[in-house]
Amino acid sequence: MSTKLFIIMTAVVLYSCTAPSKDPDIQIPKQETESHEEIVFHDYTDQLGEKLSVGTHKENKAKTVKYNGTVYILEKDFESNTYSTSDNQYQFTENNKEVTFLKKNYNMVLFTSKKITNQATTQMQ
Repeated sequence: MSTKLFIIMTAVVLYSCTAPSKDPDIQIPKQETESHEEIVFHDYTDQLGEKLSVGTHKENKAKTVKYNGTVYILEKDFESNTYSTSDNQYQFTENNKEVTFLKKNYNMVLFTSKKITNQATTQMQ
């Protein structure tokens, strides 16, 4: 009798551990994505071979940065010529010569690369 009770209680405990819980309080909000907005991506590679992909939004003043499998949405900082995340942890700077992506809290540069310009060279004759 006690072995049957032990087996039944063990089965109930194992089933309750593996059964998914249904908690109605937890709701994951769906992110609304605007598929009609045009984004132009540019890829950059640094000296170590790491890749950074920067997408420029045509309609609003924002950039999308893809780095190490993570996507960052950066908004324009109107006080300077940089872009930063809404939580102000990451910063993206782009000028005519180089691209820099850094983590502001640690003053750590995550990615830096020189821009490669594909301009035709003219020779003087």
